[in-house]
Amino acid sequence: RSTSNINETELTYLITNPSGQFVVPARHHARIWAVGGGGGGGGNVNNLTLQNANAPRDGFRGGDTQLSLSPSFGPNTATCGGGGGGTGGIITSPTVYGNGAAGEGGVVSHNFTDSRITAVNLYQGIKPPMSANIARQLGGAPAINTWLPYTYDGHGGYGAWGTSPIMWGYGGGGGSAGAIAITFINTSLTEVALYYKVGAAGAGRKHDISIGNSGVDGGGGFILVELEKF
Repeated sequence: RSTSNINETELTYLITNPSGQFVVPARHHARIWAVGGGGGGGGNVNNLTLQNANAPRDGFRGGDTQLSLSPSFGPNTATCGGGGGGTGGIITSPTVYGNGAAGEGGVVSHNFTDSRITAVNLYQGIKPPMSANIARQLGGAPAINTWLPYTYDGHGGYGAWGTSPIMWGYGGGGGSAGAIAITFINTSLTEVALYYKVGAAGAGRKHDISIGNSGVDGGGGFILVELEKF
Protein backbone atom coordinates (compact mmCIF):
# COMPACT_ATOMS: atom_id res chain seq x y z
CA ARG A 1 0.00 0.00 0.00
CA SER A 2 1.27 3.43 -0.86
CA THR A 3 2.10 5.70 2.04
CA SER A 4 1.75 8.89 -0.01
CA ASN A 5 -0.88 11.30 1.24
CA ILE A 6 -3.30 8.81 2.76
CA ASN A 7 -6.32 9.83 4.78
CA GLU A 8 -7.40 6.56 6.41
CA THR A 9 -10.47 8.07 8.11
CA GLU A 10 -12.11 9.05 4.86
CA LEU A 11 -10.64 6.10 2.96
CA THR A 12 -9.26 8.45 0.33
CA TYR A 13 -5.80 7.92 -1.17
CA LEU A 14 -3.92 10.58 -3.09
CA ILE A 15 -0.96 8.86 -4.70
CA THR A 16 1.86 10.88 -6.21
CA ASN A 17 4.94 8.71 -5.61
CA PRO A 18 6.41 7.15 -8.78
CA SER A 19 5.36 3.52 -8.42
CA GLY A 20 3.92 0.93 -6.08
CA GLN A 21 0.66 -0.78 -5.28
CA PHE A 22 -2.44 -0.28 -3.16
CA VAL A 23 -5.23 -2.67 -2.21
CA VAL A 24 -8.99 -2.63 -2.52
CA PRO A 25 -10.19 -4.39 0.64
CA ALA A 26 -12.70 -7.23 0.60
CA ARG A 27 -16.26 -6.11 -0.20
CA HIS A 28 -15.29 -2.59 -1.17
CA HIS A 29 -16.14 -0.39 -4.12
CA ALA A 30 -13.32 1.82 -5.43
CA ARG A 31 -13.64 4.98 -7.51
CA ILE A 32 -10.32 5.81 -9.11
CA TRP A 33 -9.06 8.75 -11.14
CA ALA A 34 -5.67 8.61 -12.85
CA VAL A 35 -3.88 11.46 -14.66
CA GLY A 36 -0.53 11.56 -16.49
CA GLY A 37 2.14 14.25 -16.25
CA GLY A 38 1.69 17.45 -18.26
CA GLY A 39 4.17 18.52 -20.92
CA GLY A 40 6.74 21.26 -20.31
CA GLY A 41 6.71 24.56 -22.16
CA GLY A 42 9.12 25.25 -25.00
CA GLY A 43 11.98 27.69 -24.51
CA ASN A 44 13.13 30.76 -26.39
CA VAL A 45 16.60 31.10 -27.94
CA ASN A 46 17.98 34.58 -28.54
CA ASN A 47 20.39 34.17 -31.46
CA LEU A 48 20.79 37.86 -32.27
CA THR A 49 24.51 37.49 -31.53
CA LEU A 50 24.66 34.45 -33.86
CA GLN A 51 26.20 32.38 -31.04
CA ASN A 52 23.18 30.34 -29.86
CA ALA A 53 21.94 28.73 -33.05
CA ASN A 54 22.38 25.18 -31.73
CA ALA A 55 20.98 25.73 -28.23
CA PRO A 56 18.22 23.20 -27.39
CA ARG A 57 14.80 24.79 -27.03
CA ASP A 58 12.01 22.19 -26.84
CA GLY A 59 10.09 21.35 -23.67
CA PHE A 60 9.97 17.78 -22.37
CA ARG A 61 7.11 15.29 -22.53
CA GLY A 62 5.28 14.41 -19.32
CA GLY A 63 5.39 10.85 -18.02
CA ASP A 64 2.63 8.27 -18.44
CA THR A 65 0.49 7.20 -15.50
CA GLN A 66 -0.51 3.53 -15.51
CA LEU A 67 -2.90 1.51 -13.37
CA SER A 68 -3.15 -2.24 -13.65
CA LEU A 69 -4.28 -5.50 -12.11
CA SER A 70 -1.01 -6.94 -13.42
CA PRO A 71 2.38 -6.22 -11.80
CA SER A 72 3.88 -6.42 -15.29
CA PHE A 73 1.39 -3.82 -16.62
CA GLY A 74 0.22 -6.22 -19.32
CA PRO A 75 -3.46 -7.25 -19.33
CA ASN A 76 -6.05 -5.06 -17.60
CA THR A 77 -3.98 -1.90 -17.73
CA ALA A 78 -4.96 1.72 -18.24
CA THR A 79 -2.40 4.19 -19.61
CA CYS A 80 -2.87 7.94 -19.29
CA GLY A 81 -0.36 9.41 -21.70
CA GLY A 82 1.76 12.36 -20.67
CA GLY A 83 1.34 15.66 -22.47
CA GLY A 84 3.76 16.56 -25.23
CA GLY A 85 6.42 19.19 -24.65
CA GLY A 86 6.01 22.51 -26.41
CA THR A 87 8.33 23.28 -29.31
CA GLY A 88 10.79 26.10 -28.67
CA GLY A 89 11.36 29.24 -30.72
CA ILE A 90 14.44 31.10 -31.95
CA ILE A 91 15.14 34.61 -33.22
CA THR A 92 18.19 35.54 -35.32
CA SER A 93 17.17 39.03 -36.43
CA PRO A 94 14.02 41.18 -36.20
CA THR A 95 12.88 39.65 -39.49
CA VAL A 96 14.37 36.14 -39.19
CA TYR A 97 12.77 34.03 -36.48
CA GLY A 98 10.86 30.85 -35.84
CA ASN A 99 8.11 30.62 -33.25
CA GLY A 100 7.37 27.51 -31.24
CA ALA A 101 4.30 25.27 -31.39
CA ALA A 102 2.02 23.76 -28.78
CA GLY A 103 2.62 20.25 -27.48
CA GLU A 104 0.13 17.48 -28.19
CA GLY A 105 -2.35 16.30 -25.59
CA GLY A 106 -1.75 12.96 -23.91
CA VAL A 107 -3.61 9.91 -25.22
CA VAL A 108 -5.60 7.55 -22.98
CA SER A 109 -6.02 3.82 -23.59
CA HIS A 110 -6.90 0.65 -21.70
CA ASN A 111 -7.25 -3.09 -22.30
CA PHE A 112 -9.64 -4.01 -19.48
CA THR A 113 -11.30 -7.42 -19.76
CA ASP A 114 -11.77 -8.20 -16.06
CA SER A 115 -15.45 -7.76 -15.15
CA ARG A 116 -14.57 -6.14 -11.81
CA ILE A 117 -13.06 -3.06 -13.41
CA THR A 118 -14.89 -0.52 -15.59
CA ALA A 119 -13.59 2.50 -17.49
CA VAL A 120 -16.26 5.11 -16.74
CA ASN A 121 -14.74 8.02 -18.69
CA LEU A 122 -11.66 8.62 -20.80
CA TYR A 123 -10.36 12.18 -20.99
CA GLN A 124 -7.89 12.86 -23.78
CA GLY A 125 -5.25 15.50 -23.06
CA ILE A 126 -5.60 18.98 -24.51
CA LYS A 127 -3.34 20.68 -27.04
CA PRO A 128 -3.38 24.38 -26.11
CA PRO A 129 -4.29 27.09 -28.60
CA MET A 130 -1.61 29.46 -29.85
CA SER A 131 -1.81 33.18 -29.09
CA ALA A 132 -0.30 36.38 -30.46
CA ASN A 133 3.35 37.14 -29.80
CA ILE A 134 2.44 39.78 -27.19
CA ALA A 135 0.79 37.12 -25.01
CA ARG A 136 2.48 34.23 -23.26
CA GLN A 137 1.62 30.88 -24.80
CA LEU A 138 -0.63 28.87 -22.49
CA GLY A 139 -0.22 25.23 -21.57
CA GLY A 140 -3.02 22.74 -22.06
CA ALA A 141 -5.76 22.88 -19.44
CA PRO A 142 -6.15 19.87 -17.11
CA ALA A 143 -8.22 17.10 -18.68
CA ILE A 144 -10.28 16.84 -15.49
CA ASN A 145 -10.91 19.45 -12.83
CA THR A 146 -10.26 18.44 -9.22
CA TRP A 147 -9.63 20.03 -5.84
CA LEU A 148 -6.01 18.91 -6.04
CA PRO A 149 -3.04 21.31 -5.90
CA TYR A 150 -2.00 22.93 -9.18
CA THR A 151 1.27 21.02 -9.15
CA TYR A 152 -0.65 17.72 -9.42
CA ASP A 153 -3.26 18.11 -12.12
CA GLY A 154 -1.47 17.18 -15.36
CA HIS A 155 -1.68 20.65 -16.93
CA GLY A 156 0.74 21.74 -19.64
CA GLY A 157 3.42 24.32 -18.81
CA TYR A 158 3.54 27.84 -20.25
CA GLY A 159 5.81 28.48 -23.22
CA ALA A 160 8.70 30.94 -22.96
CA TRP A 161 8.25 34.60 -23.77
CA GLY A 162 9.71 35.74 -27.09
CA THR A 163 12.75 38.03 -27.27
CA SER A 164 12.10 41.64 -26.23
CA PRO A 165 11.08 44.07 -27.58
CA ILE A 166 9.39 42.46 -30.59
CA MET A 167 8.60 39.22 -28.70
CA TRP A 168 9.19 36.82 -31.60
CA GLY A 169 10.81 33.44 -31.15
CA TYR A 170 8.43 32.43 -28.37
CA GLY A 171 8.05 28.87 -27.10
CA GLY A 172 4.85 26.87 -27.38
CA GLY A 173 2.93 25.65 -24.34
CA GLY A 174 3.00 22.02 -23.27
CA GLY A 175 0.04 19.73 -23.83
CA SER A 176 -1.94 18.45 -20.87
CA ALA A 177 -1.99 14.78 -19.93
CA GLY A 178 -4.73 12.27 -20.52
CA ALA A 179 -6.90 11.01 -17.66
CA ILE A 180 -9.30 8.18 -16.86
CA ALA A 181 -12.06 7.53 -14.33
CA ILE A 182 -12.41 3.91 -13.23
CA THR A 183 -14.56 1.86 -10.88
CA PHE A 184 -13.41 -1.40 -9.31
CA ILE A 185 -15.75 -3.67 -7.32
CA ASN A 186 -14.24 -6.28 -5.04
CA THR A 187 -17.02 -8.66 -3.98
CA SER A 188 -14.60 -11.30 -2.69
CA LEU A 189 -13.55 -11.96 0.91
CA THR A 190 -9.90 -11.09 0.22
CA GLU A 191 -8.19 -7.87 -0.75
CA VAL A 192 -7.10 -7.22 -4.33
CA ALA A 193 -3.89 -5.41 -5.27
CA LEU A 194 -3.68 -2.77 -7.99
CA TYR A 195 -0.32 -1.67 -9.34
CA TYR A 196 0.58 1.80 -10.52
CA LYS A 197 3.13 4.12 -12.05
CA VAL A 198 2.61 7.86 -11.73
CA GLY A 199 3.86 10.10 -14.53
CA ALA A 200 6.24 12.91 -13.65
CA ALA A 201 5.73 16.46 -14.85
CA GLY A 202 7.43 17.32 -18.11
CA ALA A 203 10.14 19.93 -17.56
CA GLY A 204 9.98 23.24 -19.35
CA ARG A 205 13.10 24.11 -21.31
CA LYS A 206 15.28 26.16 -18.97
CA HIS A 207 17.80 28.70 -20.20
CA ASP A 208 20.30 31.06 -18.73
CA ILE A 209 19.21 34.59 -19.65
CA SER A 210 22.25 34.88 -21.92
CA ILE A 211 20.68 32.22 -24.15
CA GLY A 212 17.00 33.10 -23.92
CA ASN A 213 13.79 32.76 -21.95
CA SER A 214 12.58 29.60 -20.22
CA GLY A 215 9.47 27.50 -20.51
CA VAL A 216 7.53 26.37 -17.44
CA ASP A 217 7.17 22.84 -16.07
CA GLY A 218 3.88 21.00 -16.51
CA GLY A 219 1.81 19.58 -13.67
CA GLY A 220 2.64 16.16 -12.25
CA GLY A 221 0.43 13.12 -12.54
CA PHE A 222 -1.52 11.46 -9.75
CA ILE A 223 -3.92 8.69 -8.81
CA LEU A 224 -6.86 9.41 -6.53
CA VAL A 225 -8.70 6.50 -4.90
CA GLU A 226 -11.96 6.62 -2.93
CA LEU A 227 -13.05 3.45 -1.14
CA GLU A 228 -16.54 2.59 0.05
CA LYS A 229 -17.55 -0.54 1.91
CA PHE A 230 -20.73 -2.39 0.92
